[in-house]
Amino acid sequence: MTRLGSRWGGMLLVGLAFALPALATADSAAPQMYVTTVTGQTVRICVMNFADRACPDNGLLRRNKGTGQVVEITTCDGSGCFQDECVPAGEYQYGFKNPLTCEPAAVNTEYYHEVAVAAPAAGTTCTSELIPPVPYSGSVPWGTDQMVCTYQQGQSKSGCGARAGPVLTLNGLLFLAGAWLWRMRARRALRGA
Repeated sequence: MTRLGSRWGGMLLVGLAFALPALATADSAAPQMYVTTVTGQTVRICVMNFADRACPDNGLLRRNKGTGQVVEITTCDGSGCFQDECVPAGEYQYGFKNPLTCEPAAVNTEYYHEVAVAAPAAGTTCTSELIPPVPYSGSVPWGTDQMVCTYQQGQSKSGCGARAGPVLTLNGLLFLAGAWLWRMRARRALRGA
């Protein structure tokens, strides 16, 4: 390999050692979030979280984004998920009455999850045998920000999550140091021969 070729190869290794960790994301745990399924006028809300909080917990709130009306849901579907039937058409936010707390190992934690419910087909009526949602007189425990905490692109909000970038950078530097020492050893061996 020519001297010029080895220099370019060395610069390429240095560039990769610093560029790849910046692109890498963490070995973070799953996010703490609400998983929703909308079927007609029925919304099913499950929660992925580290504390194993599930229905009925301390209640789930549904806020109508258009009107601001808030109701409390305590009906469970038997598998730890909330079930909200006969939901009028509109856009809603679903979140715990006592919000999820930031888990440092999570990539993010949600206050609420947004859902859109379409208008029912003409002539369709919804009937439910479940306990209907109860009007809630308090306010929702979240503002305009959907996330309690998040960690993305190296920027932490409220100390949630982790990134592997610093670890990968250190590994890259150690790799380069080892490669440099190996090359120096090879040069010394050539000089001695």
